[in-house]
Amino acid sequence: MILRELRRLPDPPSAQVTVLGIDKFAFRRGATHGTVLIDVETRRPIDLLPDRTADTVATRLADHTEIKIIR
Repeated sequence: MILRELRRLPDPPSAQVTVLGIDKFAFRRGATHGTVLIDVETRRPIDLLPDRTADTVATRLADHTEIKIIR
């Protein structure tokens, strides 16, 4: 239910993210897990990734050299 609400929110203005939070979540309890990327400074979600693999996160972050800290 929370994911549905997050997806309904308009995309935040594209500002440079320097402090990024990464956490896992479940699309459904006990089912497929994903990764949520959060701008720690604004406390807003940036992206929902379809899985929890390091390769997926690394691919997403490859073009974002402005990120200085990952929590």
